[in-house]
Amino acid sequence: MTEKLKVYNSSTIYPDRAGITQLLYKDAEYPSRKDDVIIIPKTGYGLYILQNTSQFLLLQKEKREDKRVWFGGTDEMSFLVELDDGDGDYGTDYFSLWERNKFYGAIKPDVIKMYEKRYGVGKTVRQGDFFGYPLPEQNWGKIMEWSKTFDRQDSYFATGKDGGSLPLNETRHRFQGEICSFTGNMIAKGIITAPDHKPLELTKICVLAQTNHLKDAKNAD
Repeated sequence: MTEKLKVYNSSTIYPDRAGITQLLYKDAEYPSRKDDVIIIPKTGYGLYILQNTSQFLLLQKEKREDKRVWFGGTDEMSFLVELDDGDGDYGTDYFSLWERNKFYGAIKPDVIKMYEKRYGVGKTVRQGDFFGYPLPEQNWGKIMEWSKTFDRQDSYFATGKDGGSLPLNETRHRFQGEICSFTGNMIAKGIITAPDHKPLELTKICVLAQTNHLKDAKNAD
């Protein structure tokens, strides 16, 4: 027998919205999004409500060997991304993280969590799935020296006000400003733009990192 969709942590059985995002329940194999509408399959999934119903986790309950998981709802605008299967270094169990209110911490980039632990949590900035944290060192010359010491293969580029923008990590986010590679991380100062998001201006030199556990990071919402 096909298991019906079950909704967890909600006062309504089938919420029709997640923030500004409309939720439609249809006979579908997988969830999908078009503009501000997300299609939720009627059967074979568990819907876990996050952020006072503005966001959710959707777990595939049949074909458990697939362990497919989606994260969606409303951020600045509607979004829907598939997460990885959680069998990496962290052994992620999304249901358990949801139960313990630790889901958002698990998807935050590790380098950002490291800087927050060392220098405080109030300085983090974010645009969608990209996080930034201002470095304690704000001198480009010293940063470049450290980059050469640690990486031995430094990469650096800058785009001026009239120089156009460049794709950020081959995603739909675009960057204009100064950026370099440092111990596998991006260090940048400038402006990040992306569809469905307000421009994010990095007024200080920041370390940049993308959300953990995205299955397809280059094409994430």
